[in-house]
Amino acid sequence: MLARLVLLCLVSFALSAPFHSVGESQDPDDAVPVCQLITEKGYPCQQMDVTTADGYILTIQRIPYGAKSPGNKQVAGKPVVYLQHGLLDSSATWVMNFPNESLGFLMADAGYDVWLGNMRGNTYGLAHVSLTTKEHEFWEFTFDEMAKFDLPAITAYILANTSKPNLYYVGHSQGTLIGFIQFSQDPTWAQTYIKQFHALAPIVYLGHTTSPFRLVAPFSNDLGFLLELFGEDDFLPSTKIMQWLGGVLCTPPMEFLCTNFLQLICGYDTKNMNATRESVYMTHAPAGTATYNMVHFGQLIATNKFQAIDWGRSDNEKKYGQKNPPEYYVNTMTVPTAIYWGDIDEFADPTDVEALQPEIQHLIGSYRYEDADHMDFVWGMNAPKEPYPQLMQLIAADVAASSK
Repeated sequence: MLARLVLLCLVSFALSAPFHSVGESQDPDDAVPVCQLITEKGYPCQQMDVTTADGYILTIQRIPYGAKSPGNKQVAGKPVVYLQHGLLDSSATWVMNFPNESLGFLMADAGYDVWLGNMRGNTYGLAHVSLTTKEHEFWEFTFDEMAKFDLPAITAYILANTSKPNLYYVGHSQGTLIGFIQFSQDPTWAQTYIKQFHALAPIVYLGHTTSPFRLVAPFSNDLGFLLELFGEDDFLPSTKIMQWLGGVLCTPPMEFLCTNFLQLICGYDTKNMNATRESVYMTHAPAGTATYNMVHFGQLIATNKFQAIDWGRSDNEKKYGQKNPPEYYVNTMTVPTAIYWGDIDEFADPTDVEALQPEIQHLIGSYRYEDADHMDFVWGMNAPKEPYPQLMQLIAADVAASSK
């Protein structure tokens, strides 16, 4: 119902605008596939499918070398970087800005073999070996399963195809959340395969979030039931109508609606955003997820606990063997970790990040920025000035130390 209400409001505002055909773009980068975003900027792109242990088929992309460094086409021996998107986002987030602004391009030009992950339920995670997206069972997942199945499957695929023993993991928002879960649940696995963990806008605790999503958090369990009752297993998928709305709402005289919609979903400050790219952002995000995943985020906000989804007492006993959902403990994680966080982040609130920081046992860097909000870490014009240089310096130093 929430997704329908949001969509209904947007449609009512947009109907007065001139209708553009679905294939017509306001910007050449509107709604185009990730590899097209990459190749049109002069970079190579490879796309491949990864199958998880529980049958989900995830499409990921790779930028094997950059466009600026002489001799950069040599792939063998390059250090590997795995970039993982956040909530309601996709791998496009790392290449939606221009080459001198997007982390995917910057890392490739710096000499890294760059891989872009996607999670189940988004635009590039809608396939399964036996289920279709029309079946309720397909959507019975949250970030618990992303951490348990998707992240390890993608990591294993990358390492098998690069013949590297380990990689550098960079996550944003939900991408950090699944890292904190998997790396703490299986610290031996993480210590073996993850060289460093770089967490942009880190999420573990959400009790102090000021994002508009906090308004539905007290009803998170009921919201899941209602959306399931009305057949809404997927939440804000990247459909043709959403892409059309992005093109309409992000153009004069209605661009303020585009900004407000992005604020509703992500809660970001527009000061650091390139207004000319808003239609690009909105035609790629939201990229969809499972309603249960949104319910799980709502529970984190309501409880301020870092734990698995609460299915209810009886179902918890069946699934977990206990009445309450199990909690995750960051202090069991041994991966060298750096966090990058903003003072004006409405989703990863500084108070919650401050609570997280002392639990990280091997903290190699903590960078707090006065002028950074949640989406600034992937879309902001300030990101190439900070935090990207700090992140890339830490990785470069480790690569240099490892080569001695």
